[in-house]
Amino acid sequence: MTARKMPGISRRFSCSRSLFVGLAAGMVLVAGGCGRPSHLPELGDVSGTVTLDGRPFAKANVAFEPGQGRPSLGTTDAQGRYTLEFAGGYKGAVLGRHTVRIGTEGYFPSADGGVEFVAESVPAAYNTQSTLAADVQRGRNEFDFDLSSQSAGSE
Repeated sequence: MTARKMPGISRRFSCSRSLFVGLAAGMVLVAGGCGRPSHLPELGDVSGTVTLDGRPFAKANVAFEPGQGRPSLGTTDAQGRYTLEFAGGYKGAVLGRHTVRIGTEGYFPSADGGVEFVAESVPAAYNTQSTLAADVQRGRNEFDFDLSSQSAGSE
């Protein structure tokens, strides 16, 4: 079987293929970090698990607050797992020492589609008067926190 050339088809295919290759190369550059803003500080990936009295602590707010600069925030899932987000969709936390605050107080979506206020349910030593700390390094960081509702132990 011999391939038959049709006028104009190969030229159109060549243009669309070039456009596709250009778009794909651009996506690789952005995914590879070349699209990262120069003003963004160096971040370490931060995740972990929070338990309360030995059980996964769901719907807890986790904040890593550096000595200076923007904090990173996350919320635990049903298994008590969290991943921090810095800002604008960038994951992680700035490098260095952080005060860690874990709590439940805040406004959250309710089952009826509205908003409800949830009061704090853990001791102040984990949030407003936190004794928790973490040192974020380059790369992947895993910080687990085992909280007690009865005592205010530190991590």
